[in-house]
Amino acid sequence: MKTNSALISMLFASRTLFGALFSLLLLSNNVFAKAQGEHPAGITELTIESSGQRMSGIIYTAAGEGLHPTMVLLHGYPGNEKNLDVAQAMRSEGWNVVFFHYRGAWGSEGEFSFQGAEADVQAVLHYIMNKDIAKKSAIDTRKISVVGHSMGGHMALAGILDNPKVSCAVSYDGANMGKGLLSDEATVKMWSDYSDQLFMLKGWSGKKIRQK
Repeated sequence: MKTNSALISMLFASRTLFGALFSLLLLSNNVFAKAQGEHPAGITELTIESSGQRMSGIIYTAAGEGLHPTMVLLHGYPGNEKNLDVAQAMRSEGWNVVFFHYRGAWGSEGEFSFQGAEADVQAVLHYIMNKDIAKKSAIDTRKISVVGHSMGGHMALAGILDNPKVSCAVSYDGANMGKGLLSDEATVKMWSDYSDQLFMLKGWSGKKIRQK
């Protein structure tokens, strides 16, 4: 009985200690998770239409009063790597960052294609340059940049070529999604076999990549 009593006492003490530590953790989160200042950094979910189909996105808004330069961050193929560390870093430097999934990718409506993705970039640019949207998100429409990795790098360069209002485009480790993609049969087969595995790209396949 003494052993059982001691064990019960230890369990009770452990639960009490755990409860106290958990309460402190909650208190700590409540204190430090609160937005600081009158114009704190934030994040807002976006729904952006492209050819009548909805694309999911988010905007990381920078802290501070006034308008902010804004970057559209374009993910690669198929988008497993989203480069959101870049978004966080740029926001800490005073930039807003818009991230989205192309049509047919990762739950966005429609079917995926390279040409469709280029059009989607323009839809996002038109969206953030809308006067009401820009005002709500503190976007400086005179300072819009597009930045992309891999396939996103291709989309960034196409984005600035198709939109004279874009100030800057950055392609890092950019991929040639044009004729270079179909330069030889070995490359075509590699891309085709890989594309057949990409279930997160709706309506996409190795057969379609050969048609592009």
